Amino acid sequence: MTSSFTSFNEAQWAPGSSPWCCGCPKCAFSFALIEAATDYDFAIDVVGEDLFSLKKLEELWIRLFDPRAEKPFECVGEKCETLMALVQCKQQRIKNGQPFGALAEIPDVKFDNSLLMISPPKNSPTPHRDKLDSVCKF
Repeated sequence: MTSSFTSFNEAQWAPGSSPWCCGCPKCAFSFALIEAATDYDFAIDVVGEDLFSLKKLEELWIRLFDPRAEKPFECVGEKCETLMALVQCKQQRIKNGQPFGALAEIPDVKFDNSLLMISPPKNSPTPHRDKLDSVCKF
């Protein structure tokens, strides 16, 4: 099932390439949402690596949530939505003793579920929906 996920970036259009470039705002934002909704291992299984550990993305993570930084033009979530996903990921990693990477720079704020409403698509075929339900914490 994890091979079905993609961030819908340009990497997926090159023949034989991975559906994840692991270097753009869409990949980063998608990775954060996947980990926030599931867990560390599932997110890495989907994307192929821990995007919070990549040095090349350190500035990008700040641009995705910091209100003082320019938001990337790509189709990514609002800054408050991204911050809540990052807070959720950081809290999960603290609880499970996993490495923080760029999450170490995320401020310690209280998670507000009303700012991050993640739910599976309503029109997913039943077999896909069942698989999503088995890994997601909705």
